[in-house]
This record gives sequence, C-alpha cells and structure tokens, in this order.
Amino acid sequence: MPAALETLSLAITQNPLWQTIPHAVLAARPDPYPVLAVFGVFSPRDLNHLRELAGQLERAIQSFRYIDYAAAEQAVRRLALRLIERFGPEQIARFRFTAIPRGGLIVLSMLAYALDLSAEQIVGPGSVDSGGTLVVVDDCALSGLRFQQFLSRETCSQVLFCPLFANADLCRIIEQRESRVRACIAAEAMPDRAPYFQGADYRRWHQHWSEVMGSNGYWVGQLDYLAFAWSEPQSKIWNSDTAEVDTGWNVVPPSLCLNRRPVVRPDAAGDSCGSPAPRPRFQLLPHSGGFLRPAPRVLWADLDQAVAVARMPDAASAAVPCFQLAGSAADMWRAVLQSRTRDQACALLLRQYDADPAVLGRDFDLFMSELQKTGILSDR
Repeated sequence: MPAALETLSLAITQNPLWQTIPHAVLAARPDPYPVLAVFGVFSPRDLNHLRELAGQLERAIQSFRYIDYAAAEQAVRRLALRLIERFGPEQIARFRFTAIPRGGLIVLSMLAYALDLSAEQIVGPGSVDSGGTLVVVDDCALSGLRFQQFLSRETCSQVLFCPLFANADLCRIIEQRESRVRACIAAEAMPDRAPYFQGADYRRWHQHWSEVMGSNGYWVGQLDYLAFAWSEPQSKIWNSDTAEVDTGWNVVPPSLCLNRRPVVRPDAAGDSCGSPAPRPRFQLLPHSGGFLRPAPRVLWADLDQAVAVARMPDAASAAVPCFQLAGSAADMWRAVLQSRTRDQACALLLRQYDADPAVLGRDFDLFMSELQKTGILSDR
C-alpha cells in the first residue's frame, strides 16, 4: 500500500495544475487506511481545483478502468467483429480508414491487422471521394467533441465513427444529428455513471455542463474512469473565478501512461527525456506503532522547521483548518512518531535540549495529554 500511495502522489504532483499552487504540500498516510491531504494557504481558485481533484480521485477509485495494450487489442478485435457483422468483408474492403490523433492512430494500427486492411485503405482526412465511405477511428468518445471537430473539416459524404469505448446514447445522438454518419459503432458501450457520481446534485450538474458545452459536443455524462497505456483522457473543470473551462487533473501515474512521461527533447543528453520533472512536494507519512500514534484521520506535514497537523473530516473534498507545531512542540511530535515508549521519546528530546529530565518529562506529558484530549493522538 505505501508504494501504491507514493505512486499516486507522484502522479498528482506532476500535474501542471499542481505547479500553480507553489507552496502546497501533499501528505499521504498509508495506514490504518490510505488518506491524502494537501497542506497550504489556498486561494478560492486553489480550493476549487483541489475539490475537483478530490472528486476525480473518488471517481477513479470507484470505477478505474485501465486499458493496457493487450486489453486494447481485445477491444479492437471486438470492434472488427462488429464491423464484419454489420457490413461484411466485401463492403469493408471498399472502405477507407482514418484516425483522430493521437490515440486513434494506435487503435487504427491494430484494426488494420485485425481486418487485414491494405495500405491503400488507410488514408488521411479529406482524401476520400464523395461516393466512398470513410471509417473514422478513435480510442474513446466522451462528449463526442473531437469527432464533431473532425467532421467539420471532413468532406466525405458517408462516414462511420468507430470509437473503442463510448456511451450508447452518444452514438445514437451522433447518428441522429449528423446526416453524413451512416453509423456510430463502438467496441464497447459504456454506461453513464454521472447519476451515481453526482448523486442528489445530478440535475444541477447536468444542466450546468449542458449550458457550458452548448453546441460543442453531443452528450453530457461520465463514463468509468478510463485510461489507456498511451494516454489518460484529459478532464475538464469549471473555473468559477473566470467562468471558463480549465484543463483538469491527471491521476494516472507516468509508469502506466505514455503521455504522462516527459517529452523527449532533441537537446536531451544520452537517454534522458528532456528536463527533470519539478520537485514533487509530497510526503509519505511513516507508520507509527509506538505508545501513542496519530488518530486514524489525522494527517501532518513538515513545513520548513514546523509541523502542520489536521484532523480530516469524513467528507472527502472538505477543507479544514490545521494548526502548526513549532519549536519544542514540533520536536515532541516527531519524538512520539519515532519512539515505541515514553522513555524513548524523552531520551530523544534530551539529546536535543539541555533541560532537566523531570521538567522535560512533565512538559512532554502535559503536551501529549492535550493532544489526546483533542483527538489528535491515541494510545490504541
């Protein structure tokens, strides 16, 4: 669990959005159950972005669907079978195929082998005669915006749209609205999870995003949290300060997703991939198995020489005040985390402070008692 939490923390802190919150520190506590918290002084915009991150993480935890290359190949074969069943080999041999960059290009490469397409059948946009049929391939369709933009530039009069993953209502709406689209066929029809994710707020959420989208795209909803070995579909968040849509977070770690890794630069030396990533600014909190330990929903973070401590609420996206331990209070906190017994903690502090052992022990006991009364520390 600590390794998985550390990987997730790295994925979060390597987001461009994270770099816009320069003094934030992400704290990850693996036990008794995994909890993440961000410590810092936040503007309303920062809080909005962090709440969106919390909601996105909740959706990812509940419905994460990772498509590696083997799973993508299986989905491509299902798509190929659906095309054969619908049109037959003879018609498919007359079709021309193209892709929406960049994920669609990977899917098209696999589909070309699954259908045994000839080189002449794989074309670029705008290269099919008016009487021909163009099959447009993509890895997924969320709102249909990318296909809508593609179609606005395409002159072919007969088009098939074939995303690997899409909602059935989206496909139906595309077929109804676009007279040039003969069919929208997905390898897998994915359910709309927005009513579940949004709960009682679903109607307001749907109306808001329908108004924001306007005529851009065809469908408002949320699928399972999809990610491919080559990319994580880009999320969008609403910026209430500017009343505009901002680029959202990515939560899939670079080890699982090609487009999360640094871009290869021509001036990179040796095998390195461009400039190093920014300093991550996250802390994996240690396990404490001593005589006192932080209560289950308590998180903390080292901020310079001080320690910020907060007891997290049950609501995942809530913001709470934290308090700062400085000087000897911070050292006492660290001594508790590092020690299995009270005597070990006091001995550790006596190596740092030239103090009477009895006085130090009394001050230590008083401070620990206060932290226990407030529910920050527990002896169980």
